[in-house]
Amino acid sequence: MKMIPLVPPLLLAFLISCASAEDKNEELLRAVMDGNLDAVKSLIAKGADIASTGGGDWTALHVAASEGHLEMTEFLISSGANIEAKGPGGYTPLSQAARAGQVETLRLLLSAGADVHSTGVEGWTPLLRAAMAGHEGAATALIEAGADVDAKNKEQGWTALHWAAWFGTVEVARRLIEAAADVNGKSDGKGTPLNLARQYGNDEVRDLLIKHGAR
Repeated sequence: MKMIPLVPPLLLAFLISCASAEDKNEELLRAVMDGNLDAVKSLIAKGADIASTGGGDWTALHVAASEGHLEMTEFLISSGANIEAKGPGGYTPLSQAARAGQVETLRLLLSAGADVHSTGVEGWTPLLRAAMAGHEGAATALIEAGADVDAKNKEQGWTALHWAAWFGTVEVARRLIEAAADVNGKSDGKGTPLNLARQYGNDEVRDLLIKHGAR
């Protein structure tokens, strides 16, 4: 009969503690997703790692911000969560809030000092992501915080106004133009926002651009 080697007690205790810690971290992410603040407070008090991704891609603060859990986001920030933590694509919690159109958590992150100019690996700023998703409120909050309205992503070389023109989000386009976005800015392929608005039949954006000097 083959003997199964015994695991030394100290090693066994260490392995159990590691498994237990990972379980807590996964529970933490689930509780954040569910918006269960009491559970989050309890898990952190029991040793869950606020910086952990729980075996996934995003930290607790990324999740709270993108889900719009305001009190949760505030608690995590006050508990030391890294507001500039980067997840897949190099995106911060602010960028995730912008992409999801979560204005309240976005403003909270900005007030806590989140970098409005942070960029992902492909050059996507929070404003570019808000514009690409058509979120006027998030775009407005970012513009008010000093976001660069003419920043471009790397793949197409498009500004936020290019994205608004492509998707036909006239209110986003209006906010950008009011903030002095370049209506004649050219992409890497030399296309302008007006070219895109015309190409995709977005007449309201087309007319708005022409009214403000687009050629």
